[in-house]
Amino acid sequence: MEQNASSDNEGAAEWALIDSLGSAHPGGSTSKGVPEVKLLDVREGVRIIRIAFRAGDVMASHKAPGPIVILGQTGEVDVRIGNEGDPEAGDVTLRPGSALHIDSGKVHSLFANGPATVTLLLLTGT
Repeated sequence: MEQNASSDNEGAAEWALIDSLGSAHPGGSTSKGVPEVKLLDVREGVRIIRIAFRAGDVMASHKAPGPIVILGQTGEVDVRIGNEGDPEAGDVTLRPGSALHIDSGKVHSLFANGPATVTLLLLTGT
């Protein structure tokens, strides 16, 4: 990650280039079958997180503490928005170049049939 060397607010950079968004899961065996979640940076109003999946990895149903945007980077990730059996639940497949916004507190889960990577932007508002 590259940062602007000049700053007006207590040493924090005014801008940052964040790369490695499409980096693959580092591998290794785990019986849990969960993706690697890596916080890449914290900026004004957003946390930038890479989620790297191996084939079959699942991120179980959960809620985010704020609104999120999920950006497809590599492969395909299936996202279920809502609880199983909820008539208002929806399914979306994220591919490279696509994005999904989910409101704060909305239940969602993620699954990848093959290797895939997404970038999660957790909007913090501060």
